[in-house]
Amino acid sequence: MTNRCDSQKLDFAHLPLDIYVSIFQFLSPSDVIALRKTCKTLCSATFLRVVWLTALDRMCLDNTLYRPSFPLEEMSLDDLEYALMGPKRWNSLVKECVSQLPSPTHTTTFVSDELADNVIMPQELFLVPGGRFLMALLRGYLSLWDLGCVCAVKPKQPERRLVARQWVDSSLCTSHPSSNGSTLKILAVPSYPTIDPNKAIFNVLEITPSNSSPVFQIIASLSMDEFYGIDYSTVCGDIIAIVYGPTIKLWDTKTNKSATWNTNRTSRQILMNEDFIVLLHDENCTVWKVPELSEDVRSRPQSMLPGPMARMEPLQVLEYGGGVLGLPDPLCCNGLYDWYTDSPQPLWFDVVEERGTTLNFSRFEVACNTHTPLRLSIEPISTFQVDAPDGRTIAPYRVCGECLVVTWCSSGGIHCHTEHTTKTDAIQDHVTILCATDRLVSQYVISLCPVAGRLVYLSPSGRDIQVVDLFPTRVLNDDR
Repeated sequence: MTNRCDSQKLDFAHLPLDIYVSIFQFLSPSDVIALRKTCKTLCSATFLRVVWLTALDRMCLDNTLYRPSFPLEEMSLDDLEYALMGPKRWNSLVKECVSQLPSPTHTTTFVSDELADNVIMPQELFLVPGGRFLMALLRGYLSLWDLGCVCAVKPKQPERRLVARQWVDSSLCTSHPSSNGSTLKILAVPSYPTIDPNKAIFNVLEITPSNSSPVFQIIASLSMDEFYGIDYSTVCGDIIAIVYGPTIKLWDTKTNKSATWNTNRTSRQILMNEDFIVLLHDENCTVWKVPELSEDVRSRPQSMLPGPMARMEPLQVLEYGGGVLGLPDPLCCNGLYDWYTDSPQPLWFDVVEERGTTLNFSRFEVACNTHTPLRLSIEPISTFQVDAPDGRTIAPYRVCGECLVVTWCSSGGIHCHTEHTTKTDAIQDHVTILCATDRLVSQYVISLCPVAGRLVYLSPSGRDIQVVDLFPTRVLNDDR
């Protein structure tokens, strides 16, 4: 007689495929690959393309990657698996290359037309998270390059294609993902000084690289009626926050509504999400609730001038924790802002101090409770120091899996520091030299995407752009 309990047992090896697909959503890519060694049924299920497409969506969300960096219609199953193993591959690279240079699989050089000009103007490179697209601000021109998707098999001669180019006359550009994930939004900060103050204009541009003929389009502009030295700016959705002296201005580029008020203090940096703004001051931090935007900037006309200066009291005043009494003379305050504003990543920031030949980092998190009313706190995370005898330039931070990656440069090369955000992984923190250079490279002309293992930088001569792929791949010989 058959035991009733035995007859009701489910055979895990004979479940419907959609059940396996649902289960695989909770596993890491390396765990899914490991299942191939268990049985034929699970092995077959791991080769379903939908498994890796779902995992890619999750990786893009968790790392705030630009989704169009991965052309799904062109990517094989090997390419998808290769892309998804990026965070783990980066952890392995930084642990193995603590005391030696990594061996790049590809180092290519290309020259932009702007680099032929010797005119000294601000220059900036930004490798869009995902590793495929490069935003370049060179000699006043904004350009977008397609460097090719980071795939398991690379062509013998990787293609570097200019997507779009436009004159913007800006000193700084910050890039951000649009709400729908398909468009890149760029805030172009005007160059200073200007001959005619009325021509100092903040422009917001958009471009969709997947279009058949992509172009930069100006979707909003904000003019300045008189000269101001802009200290900081950031973008959160459709809202741009601009800090100049003690004044802060919020501008909704879609509705053209704004709010301007006097904080009565200067600040070192601004952090922001859709609910609140945090200003980092020398003595402490102030928290401001994002107010209702009512003033139509077109009525004055699209001016930075605040008119009658409004006074607002901060929602909170927060002290730095971890025994830090203030910021006596920090070199800079860096963190997860700009591209990562209002992303799933924690609101971390570093206070960086120069002490002799070292840079000392004090890392904090702006923590938010789950209670009502909304209350924030500044929590110390960690402290570390790195040797940088002549390296004072720190590039924008990057997220890679559960790690935070900081890149800086010196006359000896380009370095990075990788720290696990939860401190539960074997990788605690590592300093790695990514490549050697014989002259100092500016922070604005180096950019790293650790998930893709790709580094770009303007050569010390300023004549060309170097693209370094650090992850191992197979090379496809196009002559076959």
